[in-house]
Amino acid sequence: MLQSDKVQSSAAGKIKLREAYQAASFTIETLATAAKVSQDTVKRLLGTKECPNGVERWAVINIAKVLQIEPTAIVDPQDWYPQQLPQEFRSLIEEKIRYFCGRKFVFDKFDEFVNSNPNGYFTIVGDAGMGKSAIAANYVTSVRRCPCYFNILAEGRNRAELFLDSIRQQLINFYDLSDAGTADLPTLLAKVSQKFPDERIIIVIDALDEVEQEAGA
Repeated sequence: MLQSDKVQSSAAGKIKLREAYQAASFTIETLATAAKVSQDTVKRLLGTKECPNGVERWAVINIAKVLQIEPTAIVDPQDWYPQQLPQEFRSLIEEKIRYFCGRKFVFDKFDEFVNSNPNGYFTIVGDAGMGKSAIAANYVTSVRRCPCYFNILAEGRNRAELFLDSIRQQLINFYDLSDAGTADLPTLLAKVSQKFPDERIIIVIDALDEVEQEAGA
C-alpha cells in the first residue's frame, strides 16, 4: 500500500467525518488548512463533491490525525486494508470467475441474511457442477474482498490446520493485526472485533463436503 494510492469514504464514513469535524468546531476550510489538504479533498470525502477516482491515502491520514480518529472511521476497513487474493487459490478463483454471470438472487439473499442477523452461517447447497464454487469465487473478487478458503481434496488442501494457517494470515494482513501469529480462530475474530467493533467479519469457505474428518466426526 502506498500513501499515494486512492481510496474513497464509505457511506458511514461520510457521516462520521461530518460529525467529527463539527464536534471539533472545524469548518471545511479550517479542517483543510489544519490537515494540509485542499477543501475539495474534504468535500470529496464528505460526498458533497464528486469523487470518481478517490482521494489519496495520505490525505485521509492527515485528516484523521487532526480529528483524532482512525482512517478506518472514514474509509471502510476493507478498502483501507485491501486484501490480495491468497496465492494458493488465485488460479482456481480466476478460472471460476472467467465466465461467471448472473446469480444475483443468491447475493441478494446473502445481503438480506447479513442485514438481518448479528452472526451465523449462510450455506449454499447444490449438486456438483451447479456453480457453488463460482459463486464463492465471484463474491470474494467482485462483491466483497474478504478472507476465503477453498477446500481442494485432489491437492490435499482440505485439512482444518491448513484452513487455520491460511485464514490466520489473511486476517492478520487484512486487518493489520499484531501478536496473532499463533492465535486460534476465536482469538483472531475477537482481535478483529476489538479493533473494528462495527465491522462485519465474513469468511467464505468452499467445498465443506471435502474437508478431511476423523472417523465418526
